[in-house]
Amino acid sequence: MQDSQPTEPTPTTQVKKTVSAEELMRKGFSVSIYTLESVTYQGRARIVSSINEKGPFDVLPLHANFISIIKDKIMIREAEGGKKEFPIKSGVMKVYQDSIFIFLGVEGLG
Repeated sequence: MQDSQPTEPTPTTQVKKTVSAEELMRKGFSVSIYTLESVTYQGRARIVSSINEKGPFDVLPLHANFISIIKDKIMIREAEGGKKEFPIKSGVMKVYQDSIFIFLGVEGLG
């Protein structure tokens, strides 16, 4: 009979650290707003709101990944408590793994 020896953890056997929704709301998630010329905003937010063809919507931590064409405005409720609002004509919002990337001024491309 062989002695079983402990093995080093591998990526498939390591336990993932879970983060509570409350901690994510406090810490926020990454938000970046880009124009063709510059980075307009980079920071951490608890909630990002905008409008698409279906109407107003909010993105909170743990939101599903998605891409949407947005219009009219972007409202950011920052992790530190501040609020920012950006009036826009249109843009593209990409939500991916608790990060938001917003691209403005792309309607004339292509």
